[in-house]
Amino acid sequence: MFVEIVGDGQSVKLIAPGRFKDNSSAPANRGQFTARIFTGVNPFRELASECAGVEEFTTTPMQSHIWNLACAESFPDGGPVLVTVQRQGKTVAFAPLFRPRGQKRLLFLGQSLFEPTLFAYADDESCYALAQALLKLKDPIFLRDVDASSPMVPALQQACRAGKRVCITRSMPSHPWLRLNESWRRPEEHLNSGRRSDLRRARRIAEKNGLLTFLNINPAPAELDELLTEVFRVESANWKGKAGSGLAHDPAIQGFFRRYCQLACEQGILRILLMRCDDQTAAVQLGVDYKQRFWLLKMGYDQHFARCSPGELLMVESLRFAAERGLEGFEFTGTRESWTHKWTDMAHPSVSVRIYAAGFHGPMEFAVEITKAAARRAAKLLLRKKTEEAK
Repeated sequence: MFVEIVGDGQSVKLIAPGRFKDNSSAPANRGQFTARIFTGVNPFRELASECAGVEEFTTTPMQSHIWNLACAESFPDGGPVLVTVQRQGKTVAFAPLFRPRGQKRLLFLGQSLFEPTLFAYADDESCYALAQALLKLKDPIFLRDVDASSPMVPALQQACRAGKRVCITRSMPSHPWLRLNESWRRPEEHLNSGRRSDLRRARRIAEKNGLLTFLNINPAPAELDELLTEVFRVESANWKGKAGSGLAHDPAIQGFFRRYCQLACEQGILRILLMRCDDQTAAVQLGVDYKQRFWLLKMGYDQHFARCSPGELLMVESLRFAAERGLEGFEFTGTRESWTHKWTDMAHPSVSVRIYAAGFHGPMEFAVEITKAAARRAAKLLLRKKTEEAK
């Protein structure tokens, strides 16, 4: 197998190593791979059908074409880079990247969303071809949140060894999820007696504020804008708003979610969940149904209703709704926290992958980063020691 890289008018052939992934035999050769490298937003629009075709093999909405298109259109402070891999004329893998303005490094497109990310590929062979193509980009590549079980991790490591590039992986916080079945039509039964009692108490308090209703909306395009405005308002009507981190206070992130939700709405996968007391919205969830799983992208509550734990009450109904739709899993997407432990101990392991520049500069950059990291750790230890002494 060899891979041809086409970009900037040049073509380079790479001979792939004969072994792949934990010393197992590489898949049978299915012909030449061609990888193309594009820059700017337009390729994400023009190659929509090609990239969307790979979604047959994807597992998360973050790998979908509409997610990456929304990212490319919503984060203007730099330049999008799209790497695609073709086999026998058909696109079988793609990697959306982003070069921050004024920086000589590549990040995963949409990294500022802090969502788990994966490249999209049809099989192990196309995954390895994509890893080979990525290394033709001479800049350092920093991927913050990659599924540790993905074949992309060993593919990048092996490609770096072959190309004499420095590749460093580190553990990252895992992402909680749970497997749904018929029993999740009654989510309360998965809690211990104390937590069930807390939920009943919270519900009684909520009902004192008015008629309690839970809505699971698969919105039509005409009603989307008004619903999103309500979601953004409630999501930020608490500590997030005070800290300035809510969607209502971040135009770029809000712009991404408006664009992505528009595209998801057109595909019929968008879900907006609301908890209302009379005509007031107490809590919200924003997510999508994708590949038989519900993906929770954003959630929040109005601080005015904090005494009745609206976020927890809505989570119970969200789990119930997902089970009633016959979905197979519920993806919390964030990192493990005390409230997710109430529902699940299952989590997807995650790692960061840092690939440094080729040649002399790569080891130098790695050495500088190690020195800076050691200095930061020393500073933290010194601060902690001074704090303890002050006590």
